[in-house]
Amino acid sequence: MSLPRRTEIRRTTPMPPRATPIARSEFRRTVPRATRPASGRGKAVPARDIPTGLRRLVLDRDLERCVRCGRHTAGIARSIQHRQARGQGGRLGAHTAANLILLCGHATTPGGCHAYAEDRSNWADTTSHGWVVSSFAPDPAAVPVFVQWLGWCWPGEQWTPCDDSGR
Repeated sequence: MSLPRRTEIRRTTPMPPRATPIARSEFRRTVPRATRPASGRGKAVPARDIPTGLRRLVLDRDLERCVRCGRHTAGIARSIQHRQARGQGGRLGAHTAANLILLCGHATTPGGCHAYAEDRSNWADTTSHGWVVSSFAPDPAAVPVFVQWLGWCWPGEQWTPCDDSGR
């Protein structure tokens, strides 16, 4: 419990006046955010730039179900996950059907599959199931995905089942 202050706090030395006022142009960014490199290796591609046709293709291919848990995502939070992160070298093929999967939740929503995929403590599980692809993989289309209702599949415009071993 703190006691109320009886005297007002005052600055003992006044702030020196600024010789020239701050110009509004000093606050503007010199380089727009969209063209700033995410990791120093090129331009970052915003997720909102996924073409509408490709977004619809991913939703239809995944039957509007979460690839990880199989839950139907109609009416709940859902997001399209880039398997190979755009900031980790996946910018060139960022917006391809092989690099995108549908997951429930958002990256910042605890308990959702997207947050699970984004959590680095789950790296071994998410990469072994193909929900996340390492930046060292040359092409996300070459990494199979474990789809909850189909099993191991090759990604693309349609899920193509793998052989019995899954790899």
